[in-house]
Amino acid sequence: MGQIEDISSAVTMDAKAPGNVLFQVGETKNELGGSHLSLHLGLSGGHVPRVDPQRAKITFQKIHEVIKAGLVRSCHDLSEGGLAAAAAEMAIAGRLGLEIDLECIYLSVLSDLVLLYSESNTRFLVETTAENAEDFEKVMVDAGVPVARIGKVTDSSSISIRYGDKQCVLLDLKQAVEAWQKPLDW
Repeated sequence: MGQIEDISSAVTMDAKAPGNVLFQVGETKNELGGSHLSLHLGLSGGHVPRVDPQRAKITFQKIHEVIKAGLVRSCHDLSEGGLAAAAAEMAIAGRLGLEIDLECIYLSVLSDLVLLYSESNTRFLVETTAENAEDFEKVMVDAGVPVARIGKVTDSSSISIRYGDKQCVLLDLKQAVEAWQKPLDW
């Protein structure tokens, strides 16, 4: 938790505009131990996410810096449910589609399942304008923070996540909204 000097500089998680660029910030590791996916599938064992304090401090400082500089349109942490859950929540909140390619994630030697659902710490899904994308990426790269341009916001009615030619997720946005709201529909 932190204090914000000027509330108008706060960034929300909802996708903002078609054509905007999506980045994953932070390193994904094979850390599905204790994850929602493991719980859902009844899996046991696996690596539990571990925090790298030095990398976390630099990542948080740089995320704060780019938000303060106005380079970020939206931002969502990749914790519970990993990238797949954060992407769905971002699309649902903004009522906009997303196109993501997992193959774009740096050093992508992990399976699509791990890239989608790992709950590794200190990771974010960030939306920037196309005009700010290079400046945003440069700040992260210059600081040694792992960053990957993974997709874009669309005006479509779906969330599409691929791993190269393989379609991993194709989710109708309307169905996603209904599923998300169903537990609240008494």
